[in-house]
Amino acid sequence: MLRSIETNREVVERFLISPSLFSQSGGLRIAQAGRYFLKAQSRRLFTGIDNCFWIANRHGGVIIHKGQSYILGSYNVWCISPNEPFEYINNMDEDLETYYICFTGPQARLLIEQSGMHQGYSEVSAELFDQLEEKFERILSTNEDSNQFSSELRRLELLYSIFAELSSDHPSHINHYVADTLSSTTSWMEEAIAYIHSHYDRGITVADVASHVGVHRTHFSKQFHLVHQTPPAEYIRSLKMSKARQLLTETNYSLAEIAYSVGYPDLFSFSKAFKKHAGITPKKYRTDRF
Repeated sequence: MLRSIETNREVVERFLISPSLFSQSGGLRIAQAGRYFLKAQSRRLFTGIDNCFWIANRHGGVIIHKGQSYILGSYNVWCISPNEPFEYINNMDEDLETYYICFTGPQARLLIEQSGMHQGYSEVSAELFDQLEEKFERILSTNEDSNQFSSELRRLELLYSIFAELSSDHPSHINHYVADTLSSTTSWMEEAIAYIHSHYDRGITVADVASHVGVHRTHFSKQFHLVHQTPPAEYIRSLKMSKARQLLTETNYSLAEIAYSVGYPDLFSFSKAFKKHAGITPKKYRTDRF
């Protein structure tokens, strides 16, 4: 069944799928699917342990991926690789509504390559988007099926057909980027991003990052905010919170273990930061997940 989690900036309707022996032995497996709503004038950093497709019928807003910024077109598909940060900035006055599906397996990487989605983000034709949206809705509808094996086969059939549609139409994919953001991205900024993503869970500060790339802290903070549309301290915090949400929903780690895993010295400071970021305590976030 679909389970819903709501915070002050997002709503997630999640359908978690327990793998059967059949799916575990195959080349492709669906881990979860659902709908995601990011509220107006909000931003969210996404990362997960599985590959994930997202689709959104929406013009506007910015995706930041591997140091590049993309403006959403009208019919959008993006693909997030495991443990690869992918940020969306909803600078619009309306909520962003998306469908998503997370999957894994030995065939996943090859299918992503063949579908033309290895670059991460594309705008597709209206016809293709309608076909994809219909398949996402049908995958979600299987959560109501009583025959689990039959519904599992139907989901796999639909996921393979999504790849088939993307593969047949991928020459028409259009990538959009924000040129002025890319031109202002310097080598030290790219090095700073790489350093942050490698060390955010070790309690690093903005001063640590600026020192690592050899740039004065004030200049670093100003340029970072200009390129990434957020202060560096908030960027680091978003990474921590994204990892914390993943650990809360996908592991049985204690809250204290999660706090240490994302770079907080104690449970109190972690809980305070999490509630400020998500609007609810980590304990309630985990409880609502189940």
